[in-house]
Formats: sequence, structure tokens, C-alpha cells
Amino acid sequence: MLQSFPLTSGWTVRRADRNPIRNGNRMAMPEIAATVPGHVHVDLMAAGILADPFHRMQEMGAAWVDDADWLYALDFDRHELPGGRLLLRFDGLDTVGEIRLNGELLAEFDNMFVPLEFDVKDRLADKNRLEVLFRAVEKVGQARREAYFERHGLPETTENFEPRTFVRKAQYMFGWDWGPVLLSCGIWKPVSLIAFDARLTNLRIDQSMHEGRVRRAQARFTTS
Repeated sequence: MLQSFPLTSGWTVRRADRNPIRNGNRMAMPEIAATVPGHVHVDLMAAGILADPFHRMQEMGAAWVDDADWLYALDFDRHELPGGRLLLRFDGLDTVGEIRLNGELLAEFDNMFVPLEFDVKDRLADKNRLEVLFRAVEKVGQARREAYFERHGLPETTENFEPRTFVRKAQYMFGWDWGPVLLSCGIWKPVSLIAFDARLTNLRIDQSMHEGRVRRAQARFTTS
């Protein structure tokens, strides 16, 4: 039997890069409660740090959010779930960054649309800290653009190669005629621990046709 334990409550988020200096004073950015699934703009609005960017022209006052790196963190106890396998699963991370469990780098991620799983059965302690660092995606795209142009000898005037084309992220978040520029970041789909002994990971049906009829059908599947 496959069992799932959600890790969607108790998260916090804080700015991970250096805070900007305004008028000679460094702006303090406290650690705040985070909503998972969610995005950093929602958390900043809930904490009273950010005005609603969908109201009037307040979108322009939210641009600093997308210039920063953000760190999501969760402290949780070990959960003894039955099964020979124990996976940590992220259904969706938006978009570029890295995951650490108890200080150990589990993986780097680079795609908003691809779920991630990690075997953590031998990595969990009695008390655990899970951290997800999100990089400022516009800066990532710009760095990749510059490297690509240099590698292929392209002039800066080359069209249709904006930084947004170098990241696997919902493109409307870079602005559209019907929506503001809110690149944002966050754990936008659920996080969970999954325990099982075995499971189906892929199922395919192959059919052999003869004179318009199914002559033979065979199911093929893989397990983990």
C-alpha cells in the first residue's frame, strides 16, 4: 500500500540574497510564514510587506521581489511510515534553484513543470530541516542568454532571444497584454513524503491490429 504524508504546513520564507540599501540604510527583511502550495508574492502580501500588485499601478512597486533570491524552509519531525521505500516528492517548483535536507544538497532544479522525487529513507533524522532556494529567474535567463550569444557569436541585436526563452517557466508570468509582470517563485504544488514497497510508474498498452480488429493486446508496465 502506498501512503502519503503532506508537508504543506509550517513553511517560512525569507530573502536569501543581500538586502538592498535605501538611503544609506539596509532594509530589513524578516522571515515570514509561507503558504505551500503558493508563491512568494502571496506570502509578502499576507505579511503586509507588499501591496496588491494587481491594483492600479502597484505592479511597478513589486519589481524588487523578482530581483531577489528567496529561501523557503520547513522544520519537521521524522515520520515513521510503513514501507521499504520513502520518497520526498515535490510536485512543482517554480523555477530555478536547489534543495537541501539537513544541509545536504539533494538536487538542483530547473523546470517549473517537472515533479521531483528523492529517496530519503536513510537521510531523515529525528529532527529535520528542509530548504528550497529559488534563484532570481530573470538573472538566470540573462546569464544564459549572454553565454549562448557568446558561444554562437550572435550580435546583441538578435531578436526573439529574451531571457525568458532560456528558462522553463510559464511565459505569461513575464507579462502579457492581460497581465502584469510578476515572475515570482515558490513551491507552487504540494510537497509530501511517500512510503511504499513497490509501485507502478508507467503503463502502456500495445495492440496488434488485423483487418480492423484488435488481434492481440498486451500491457507493459514498469515498477519502482
